[in-house]
Amino acid sequence: ADATKQSHKSIRDLCKTCVLGTNYGMQAPSLAYRTGLSVIEAEDVLHRLARTFPIFTEWADRVSDLGQLAGHLSTVFGWKLQTQGTTRATSLRNFPMQANGAEILRLAACLATEAEIDVCAPVHDALAVEAGADEIDMVVVGTQAAMTQASRIVLDGLEIPTDADVVTWPDRYADPRGAVMWDRVNKILDSRAPKGSGVSRGSAGSAVSGR
Repeated sequence: ADATKQSHKSIRDLCKTCVLGTNYGMQAPSLAYRTGLSVIEAEDVLHRLARTFPIFTEWADRVSDLGQLAGHLSTVFGWKLQTQGTTRATSLRNFPMQANGAEILRLAACLATEAEIDVCAPVHDALAVEAGADEIDMVVVGTQAAMTQASRIVLDGLEIPTDADVVTWPDRYADPRGAVMWDRVNKILDSRAPKGSGVSRGSAGSAVSGR
């Protein structure tokens, strides 16, 4: 009950992968491979998930059927995926979550920018924003408000909670999944920097992520 991202990271990552995968149509062999269960045990988990969340299961199946019958799927704002020749149900089930999630992030970026917040970049399901040390707390609140409003608009009133990480100089925002690429780019930059020059790479601001 008191588990956090930090205290149970490996279990949380595994659970997140499996839950998202089953939402998108992951089958028993793949679930068994990821979790170490037998295929029979994985099939039982899938059946129990479907029984526990019947409304979602029915909706996801309907999305797949609609995509195959109508020849396209649309986001809330009308972006279309042409589905002719797309026979993978997993791709069809995946589209509403990923594409409408993108709608939310685009709208959140617009709302934050219109509120005169300096949006540096999207980071998957987050916005990286920047402000001075005396303003960053207020900017975080404003960015989270923009993200909440965006989710409310796209999801017909449903609000997605967000959290925030504040990073101040000389520290920088980092994600373990990007460590290899970060090190590779820094080695290239260091190898090309003129001898005797001081190269400083840092940032200040906050990364606000949706959950």
